Amino acid sequence: MLDQSLNQKVTKVALGIFSRKEHGTAGSIAYADLGASLFTQYVLNTPDYYPYWGEIEHICAQRESIARDINCTERAIIVGPGPRESLRNKELQILELLPKLRRIETLELSAEFNHQSAAELREFAEYYRQHTGRKLDVICHQMDFTRPGTVIKPMANTTVFSTGSLFSNIPNASPHGSPDSDLKKLLQAFGHLAGKGGKIVLGYDSNTVHDSLSAAYNQKALGNFILNIPKIIADHCIGIEGFDPNPDNFRYEMEWIPKASQVAFKLIAENPQDFSIQRERFHLRMGDEYIFINSVKPRVNIVNELARDIGILHKNAYLDEHGLCEHVLKVEREQDPLYKDNGQPSITKAIMSLLTGNGFTTIEPSNQNGQFRQSYRPMVPRYSIVVS
Repeated sequence: MLDQSLNQKVTKVALGIFSRKEHGTAGSIAYADLGASLFTQYVLNTPDYYPYWGEIEHICAQRESIARDINCTERAIIVGPGPRESLRNKELQILELLPKLRRIETLELSAEFNHQSAAELREFAEYYRQHTGRKLDVICHQMDFTRPGTVIKPMANTTVFSTGSLFSNIPNASPHGSPDSDLKKLLQAFGHLAGKGGKIVLGYDSNTVHDSLSAAYNQKALGNFILNIPKIIADHCIGIEGFDPNPDNFRYEMEWIPKASQVAFKLIAENPQDFSIQRERFHLRMGDEYIFINSVKPRVNIVNELARDIGILHKNAYLDEHGLCEHVLKVEREQDPLYKDNGQPSITKAIMSLLTGNGFTTIEPSNQNGQFRQSYRPMVPRYSIVVS
């Protein structure tokens, strides 16, 4: 079921991008297969990538203040935790300081990052138990956070975390101005997860200095990640014929669009090729440009205004010298879900880890009918919190 869902998603993205009806939509498929590994290599081996390294430093410096802002949190929902190193050095730096925490849930599209989150949180739960005497329930969902359906149950004192500028990766973002309506929809989705009275900790980048953006994004390692997307398309697109995803056929380039406060991650055709997707013909000419992912750099005051419009209020905003912001908001008004579907997430696989003695009972879907199997995994505690 997961492969079928991915294939359908890849097909939709490929048709939209190559027909130029859509742009910047590949973020939802880019971490499939080797994508997660390539992105991790880029993040961990690029010191100039300040949205990662700078945010870690910023969170470590402000974690006690952020923890005070959300000290009533009983459940933390982490949207898009990414590589386990990111989870360890960002969200968990704050979570260990919360005195009432008893449940952590993650929502992650990437299967690889979902498994990494589960492994890291198993260790963190044991670390937390040893240092506080309290048990944590941990659930890691592989699913789209904008379509939580009935999987995420309402719970008082919930705080939603979204770091790493996930909030500002906007598909089909206009190059002519700020995508206010799209940002507002994502705020609504976070607010729905948190529930009325809940909190949101939103980590995003408001930097608009071209030199630092270029140093962060004009990197060969990031190019390898973006250049892998055609391979994902070739492997998973339904009904694709004649498409050659060889990296030599494309060139990666980032473009800063000042009037839209946006970075566009593009692939430019280096060689012409003809191919079809479900009998729709495409003709790539040398020099053709396609935007695969967008990253908007919203100003803090814009985020405040958009949130206030829908009943989500500013509580605190912690800014660093790069323009990185950890923004704490409170949901004052119940938020409707973005999509009123049948309650099924786009990908339904979940891993549930409950601390039992010195190990975990892990419950995983065993087949496409949604039945579950149970296994016992002894745990060797290795967790140690890194504070700079």
